[in-house]
Amino acid sequence: MIRQLSLNFYPIVSARKSRHWQIEQNARMRARARLPQNSSIEQPILIGRFGSLYIGSDIAQVKPVNVPQQVDELLALMHLPSDYRDREILVRACELAWEAHYGQKRRDGSHYYSHPLAVAKIVAGWGLGIEEVSAALLHDVIEDGEINGRRITREYLSWLFGGRIANLADGVTELGKEPKFKGAKPSVAEIYRKLFEYGDRDLAILIIKLADRLHNMQTLEYTSEKTQQEKAQETMNVYARIADILGMWQLKRELEDWSFRYLDPENHRLFDIKIFQALETGRHDILRIEKELELVIEELPYPVEMVFERRYVYELFQRAQLRGIKPDDLLPRDIWRINLNVPTREDCYKLLGYVHAIYPPVQGEFRDYIADPMPNGHRFLHTYVEMPHFGKLLVQLRSREMYDLYQRGIIAAIRLREGWQEQNQNWLKASLASLEEEKLSAEETYEIIKAVSTPITIYTPREESKELPFGSSVLDFARAIHEEVFLRTEGAILNGRPILIPIHHRLDHGDRIEVVRAASETADISWFEYLRTPAAIKTLRAYLRSRSNTEKYQNAIRALDSFSRKYYLPAQELVNTALFDRYVSDKGYQDNQELIYMIGTGEVRAGRVSQELLELFKDEFTRAVKNGREMVPYYLSVETEDRPGKLNDLISALTLMRYNIADIFQVASETEGKAMIVLAVDVFKGIGEAGMLRHIQTIQVKEIADTVGTAQMLRPERVEAYLAQKREQIKS
Repeated sequence: MIRQLSLNFYPIVSARKSRHWQIEQNARMRARARLPQNSSIEQPILIGRFGSLYIGSDIAQVKPVNVPQQVDELLALMHLPSDYRDREILVRACELAWEAHYGQKRRDGSHYYSHPLAVAKIVAGWGLGIEEVSAALLHDVIEDGEINGRRITREYLSWLFGGRIANLADGVTELGKEPKFKGAKPSVAEIYRKLFEYGDRDLAILIIKLADRLHNMQTLEYTSEKTQQEKAQETMNVYARIADILGMWQLKRELEDWSFRYLDPENHRLFDIKIFQALETGRHDILRIEKELELVIEELPYPVEMVFERRYVYELFQRAQLRGIKPDDLLPRDIWRINLNVPTREDCYKLLGYVHAIYPPVQGEFRDYIADPMPNGHRFLHTYVEMPHFGKLLVQLRSREMYDLYQRGIIAAIRLREGWQEQNQNWLKASLASLEEEKLSAEETYEIIKAVSTPITIYTPREESKELPFGSSVLDFARAIHEEVFLRTEGAILNGRPILIPIHHRLDHGDRIEVVRAASETADISWFEYLRTPAAIKTLRAYLRSRSNTEKYQNAIRALDSFSRKYYLPAQELVNTALFDRYVSDKGYQDNQELIYMIGTGEVRAGRVSQELLELFKDEFTRAVKNGREMVPYYLSVETEDRPGKLNDLISALTLMRYNIADIFQVASETEGKAMIVLAVDVFKGIGEAGMLRHIQTIQVKEIADTVGTAQMLRPERVEAYLAQKREQIKS
C-alpha cells in the first residue's frame, strides 16, 4: 500500500528517513528550504513499498533490489562484520543510488545501478572505508540521477549522508566533466591539473575516479569505436600513469591492458594468444619449480608466501619491443616472475641467500630496491636466477608490508592512518605548481609529475637541506639556493670530492653539493633539458625573455635544430617550409615569428614542436599515398671520397628514413681522388599538399647525401648526360 504525505518544503529523502519528516521541523531543516527538490500539496512525495520514491501522481511498480545482500558483500570486501555499526549508511547509499538511476540503462542493456555498485565493490576491495564506498555508490547521482524528473543536489546528499560523502560524490562528478576550454579539446596537462586539484582537496576523490575509470574500461566494448579510441588513449596517457605515480601497480597494468585492447587490437590479440600458449607449454616446469622452492621454504624459521605472477599483456608487449623479442619467440620464462614475501625487511636479505644457494644468480641482474626505492615508493630485492631446464627467471623478495604497497600503492600506505584524507599531500601541490607551464605534451606532463611525486633531500656544505624532485640536476639545486647563483652556474663539487661535476648531473638523495659559479651569466636555452623544478624553469624563461629578438631567434633555431637534425632537417630550412607554416596555422599562432620567439624563450619546447611536425608530415604523407599522389625520381649528384663503403653508408641512411631508391650508380668524377655517385630517390610530384611534402623530402635527401659527400641537385640535362654515361658503362 502506498501512503501519501503532503509536506511544505522538505527536500527529497529516502523512505527510511520518512519517520523523521514530521518531527524534524527545526532550524537546520528550514535552512534547506531553498533546495530545488520540494514537496507540496500539488506535488506530494509518495513512498513506494520497496523504499522507492515518487513525486506527484506518476506512480509505477519498481523492481526491488537486494540491498541487504549487496551491503553484506561490500562489508565482506572491506573485511568488516555484517552488523558493522555504520552499515545503515551503506544501506541508504545503495537505496538512493538504485532510486536515482531507476529506469536508466547502460549500453550493454544492464540497469545503470550496476555501474556504481561495481565501482563501490572495487573501492571496497582496495580496503577503503564506509565513506569512500558510499561516495562510490553515489558518484553519478548528481550528474545523471533523478527521481521522477527532480535532480539530486550536493546539498541534499550533505544533509542525508554528511559533508564528506557529499563532497566526494560531487568531486568525482566534477572530474567526469572535461575542463573548461576554448576551441580544441583539453590537453593531457589540463586533465592532470583538474585531477590533481580535486585530489588535493581529498585524495579519495582521485582514488574513486580511478575505480570509476577501471569499470568503464571493463565495459568499453559496448561503446562506439570513436569513444573506445578516445577513452583508451586518455586512460593510457593519464589514468594508468596516475596509478603508477600512486604506486598502484596492479591497477596500472589493468588499465594499460584494457587500453591496449582498443588502441592496438591486433597486437593485443596476438600477444594474448602467445601468452596462453607459453603458459600451457611451461605449466609442468612451473609446478616443478614451485615444489623445489617449497622444500626450501619448509626449512626456514619464518613463514614465506610464494606467489607466481604472470606478466600482463601490455607489459609483455613493451618488454618484447625493448628486448627485440618476436611474439613467436616468447618462452615461459618471459611470462612468469616469482614473488617471495616474508615478515620483515631483514628476512628478505636472508631469503635471498637461500635462493642464490639453490639457483645461481645471473651476473649484473641484481638490484637492491629496498635500500634505493623505486620512484613510486616500491621496495624489493630484484634478482634473476638460472633455473635448470627453464632458463633465467625473475625473483622478487619483499616483506608483507612491501607487497601490500606493491599491490595497492598509496592506499596501503594511508588506509590505516587516522584522518589520512585531511593530511597534506605535498606531491599533489608540487604537481599542480609544475603544471602551470603552458602547452606541455603528454610525455612532458607525465615526466614532470613522476619527478615531483618522490622528493629527495640535498645538502649545502653548511648542512642546510633543500628538498627537490627525484631526478633533479645541479641546476635545480642552484636555483633552490638563489636565482643569481642559478644563472651563473658552471658546475659543482659533489660530496667534497675535488672534481667538477657538470651542470646536468642528476643528484641522489643525501648528496652534499657546492655550486661553482662563473664570473658572468652562463644560462642557455639548452638548460631546459636538465631542469625538473618549476622555479628553475620559470627563472630560465624570464632570463631568455630579457634577451634581444635576434638572440631569441638564434636560441630557437639552435634548440629546434638539436631535435630536427635527427630527421635530417636543419631548423634554419625547416622554419621556411610550407609544413612549418601549416603547423603554425593549425596550432593557432599569429605567425611563424611568434612561435619561433616562444621556442627561443622556452615557453614552447623545441622537442615537442619537432615531434609534432614529424607527426604532421607522417599524417599528410599517409593521406597523399592513399589519394594516389604521383611520385617521381629526384636526382642528386654526390661527390665523395673514393673509398669502399661510402655507397653502402648512403643506401643505409636512405633506407632508415624509408626512402625508395629509384636509381643509384657511380660515374667518373672531374676531381682527382673523388668518386661521383648519381642518386635518384622517389619523392612526390606536384603543388599544394604534395608540394609541401616534396619540399621536406628534398631537404632530407640532400642532408642525407651531404653526410657522405657534397650533394647537388641535378638539372634534367645533366641527369640525361649521367644516364648516358651509365648506358655506356653497361655496354662496355
